[in-house]
Amino acid sequence: LEDLKGVKIRVGGGGVLIAKSLGAVPVAMSAPKAHESLQRGTTDAAFFPYEAVHGFKLSKLVKFHLEIPGGLYTTPFMVAMSGKTWNGLPSDAKRAIDKAGGTAGAKLIGARWDAADAVGKSDANKVGNKINVISPSEKSRWAKAIQIINDNWVKKANSKGKDGKALLADLRKMMGG
Repeated sequence: LEDLKGVKIRVGGGGVLIAKSLGAVPVAMSAPKAHESLQRGTTDAAFFPYEAVHGFKLSKLVKFHLEIPGGLYTTPFMVAMSGKTWNGLPSDAKRAIDKAGGTAGAKLIGARWDAADAVGKSDANKVGNKINVISPSEKSRWAKAIQIINDNWVKKANSKGKDGKALLADLRKMMGG
């Protein structure tokens, strides 16, 4: 955790709060700009899944990776459509979307993402990059450092009349954690 102090980390979206909580300096930017940013030294590191190592050609640019089994956070993934568009679809199209979505869609996307991560990790290994795996005790320290983010989310949900603690517990259960 101490090694992150002052490190400029490319982050997207919610990663800003995570990087700050860990003592790093968040540099918010779109994923496609990460390669150039790392190359120029604008950033020192990036929060990315392994699939980005391949997708953004990072394996020859970086030499070290920190693997966090089970992750430290999750990124929601969705496909959104306006009500007007949905209402304009034929019923067979709606059924196909419903069938491909939900749990079945999540499992399919998850399997594809895992396969893409395997390609990225393989790229890193092929060029001899060092892959460090965070220890359970260190991961626990990181989780404690970012707990404030979850606490604030629970408070915000509670302020809207929801049971934030129960919602967070349900989310973790759905994610297998």
